[in-house]
Amino acid sequence: EKFKLKKKNKIKAGYLYLDYLNSKLNRNIKQKRKILFAPTWIDSKNSLFELKSLEIIEKFLKNDFSVIFRPHIEHYKRSRNIISEIAKQFKTNNNFEINNSSNDLRYLEQSEMLVTDYSGIAIEYLFCLKRPVLYLDDYKKIHNKNFHMLDLPIFEDEVREKFGFVINSL
Repeated sequence: EKFKLKKKNKIKAGYLYLDYLNSKLNRNIKQKRKILFAPTWIDSKNSLFELKSLEIIEKFLKNDFSVIFRPHIEHYKRSRNIISEIAKQFKTNNNFEINNSSNDLRYLEQSEMLVTDYSGIAIEYLFCLKRPVLYLDDYKKIHNKNFHMLDLPIFEDEVREKFGFVINSL
């Protein structure tokens, strides 16, 4: 109405990926002190992934956590050098692994907590596995710079505030 667009037909479809995960995930595999670190992709060099990934992984490893690093698929296209640097830095550490398989759900099943910024994976993690999510709040994920024009609540922000733990970077 605000932009005088043609009326849209809504189709009740649910959350298909959530349904898929619920049918496939084994919730009994969780390993103690294993963190899934999955930063979101934004088209910016000023992001958690670009600026803090190495430091965050290092802090968890130094504090006796195992880390599964799950870069977004766009990171492999646009920031391969950072992924290579991280892989090189921790290649001899048995408590570190990089997961880039779209078919392998063990990265979700094995971790006891997700650490992310604004990644959509948090919603699936929370609602399918019912495990804690720690949100690092330093770098906003904004793909639509005009989002404020509609003055609507942002679903992801509501989920973060109600179900997650939001802090500034480690």
